[in-house]
Amino acid sequence: MNAVAAGNILNIFIKHTMRWMNIDLQLAGPRLAMYPEAVKLVAPVLQQFRLRTSYRVYEKDERYIFGVFQDVPRLINLQVSRVPELDLLANSTVEVPWHQLDALSLDYVPSIGTSLHILSKCESVRECTLKVDTLFGPLLDEPLVHPYLHSLSINISNEHFTGFFSRITLPALKNLSIHVRGPLEQYRWPQSCFEEFLRRSSCKLTRLELRDSGMRADQFISTLQQPYLQTLHQLVVDDRRDWTWDPFVTDAGLYLMNCSLCMNASAALAVLDDDVAESESDGVTTHPLADQACFLPSLQALIVRGNCLQTADGTIADMVESRFYFREHGVAQLRRVELDLPSSHLADLQRLKAMQAEGLTVDLGFI
Repeated sequence: MNAVAAGNILNIFIKHTMRWMNIDLQLAGPRLAMYPEAVKLVAPVLQQFRLRTSYRVYEKDERYIFGVFQDVPRLINLQVSRVPELDLLANSTVEVPWHQLDALSLDYVPSIGTSLHILSKCESVRECTLKVDTLFGPLLDEPLVHPYLHSLSINISNEHFTGFFSRITLPALKNLSIHVRGPLEQYRWPQSCFEEFLRRSSCKLTRLELRDSGMRADQFISTLQQPYLQTLHQLVVDDRRDWTWDPFVTDAGLYLMNCSLCMNASAALAVLDDDVAESESDGVTTHPLADQACFLPSLQALIVRGNCLQTADGTIADMVESRFYFREHGVAQLRRVELDLPSSHLADLQRLKAMQAEGLTVDLGFI
C-alpha cells in the first residue's frame, strides 16, 4: 500500500477514536501522507493500545496519534516503540496514565533511572517489557519495591545490569527474562548481584530466561542451586554471541538436574534450606550434599539454544530420561526439550527421538 493511500485510511480511522477499544498500529516504510485535523482526540473505551513505528520517520505522526491519551480512562495495556519526548525522569509531553496500566511494553527507555521512575509510576502493573538504553540519568532516591509486578522482560546493557537489579525488589515476580547486550570483551555475568536480587525479593520464579548472559560454568551451577529458582517450570538459556566463548551448560550442571544420580527432590530442597557454606571468591555452593541433590524438581520445559552447550554424548539424554520416565518423590515430568545439539551427539539424538515417540516434545537444532 502506498504512503498516500495508507495515510488517507489512517486519517479516517483516527476520526473514530470514540470507538477504539483494542488498537494495533504498525507504521513502517515511507512516511505516511497524513493530514491531521485540529480536533481533540478522546478514546473513552480504549483498553489496549499497541503502536510500532520507525523513530524520526513517524515522529510527528506519533505525537498526533498519542493525542488520544488526553482521555483514556480504561486503558490498561500499553505496548509502544517509544513514548514521544520521554525524558530521563520519565516525564513526557504525552499524558500517559501510568497508574492504571496492568501491562506495559516499551522498546526504548533512555536509562535505568528512567525505567525505575516509570515502574514507580506504574503502581498496578503486573507485566512489563523494557529495552533500556545506555544513557546515565538520575536514579530514585530510595530503592524501588514493586509489590505487584509478576512478569519482567528486560533488555539491558551489561554495564547497567547491576545498577538496575541492585535498586529494585520484586516480591511477586514469577516470570523473569533477561537479555544482556554489550561489547563482547567486557562481558561478565554479575552472579552476586543476581543472587542478591533473588534473596532480597524472596520471589518464587516459575520461568527464567537468560539471553547472551556471559555466564561461566560455575555460575550456571550456582544458578541451578538457587533456593528461589527451585519452583521453576521453564528454564530458557539462549547464548548466540560468538563461538570463541566458553560454553557454560556442561556435564556438571546437567548432573544436578539428573534425578537418577541424586537422592530425591526433597533432599535438594533440604540442602537449600540449610545454612549453606559458600565460597567468598566465586559464590559457588560447597555443601557436602550439594552434588547428591536433585535441583529444579518442578521443571517441565528446558530450552538451551546457541553456543552454550558442551557435554559428553549421552549426558543430556541421561538427564532427560531421568525426568521423563522416573517421576518419583515429587519430581515433575519433563514435557518439552528444545536444544541446539552438537552434531556429533548420536546417542543423545537417538534417545531423544525415542522419547519423542513416547510423547516428549522435542525440537532440535544442530551446532
